[in-house]
Amino acid sequence: MVSEQSLKDITEKAEEICVRGVRRVFAIFVKTSEVKEWRGAWSLFDREIADDALASPLPVRSLADAAAADDAVVRVLDAKGNPAIRQIRHAERQEGVADGQRQALFAVLSARGFAVAASVLARVEACQDFAELTGWIVCASTARATYAAVEARVEWGRVRVT
Repeated sequence: MVSEQSLKDITEKAEEICVRGVRRVFAIFVKTSEVKEWRGAWSLFDREIADDALASPLPVRSLADAAAADDAVVRVLDAKGNPAIRQIRHAERQEGVADGQRQALFAVLSARGFAVAASVLARVEACQDFAELTGWIVCASTARATYAAVEARVEWGRVRVT
């Protein structure tokens, strides 16, 4: 990281590091948000850093930009099969399925001419139980009773076709 150091100082450091056998040296210039690589002289580096030591290529932009750094970390964790990332993806898929079930239930209720009471809407929107949502869809699509009977079943969590 180069913030207040002189170009002379960081050049000397780069030369010393290379003498010790380091293959690649990069400097992040904070004030200009630039990344440069030392190859006998500093040259602007705006590609990805690909190396066998890295789990996935590192976008140079992520070295100078915090949001890009976060994105790069997530991509690396994903590439490594991180369990927390897998859990997040699973939860998102499950939420997508529940959203689809809720939409289907509201579509059936609407097609059958049933108005949705606020209390029912709130309960359905909060529900994450796939079996319960499926039961409500079946009830709404097959009920011969008035909407009040369907609404009562949703309110009390009973799924019974009448």
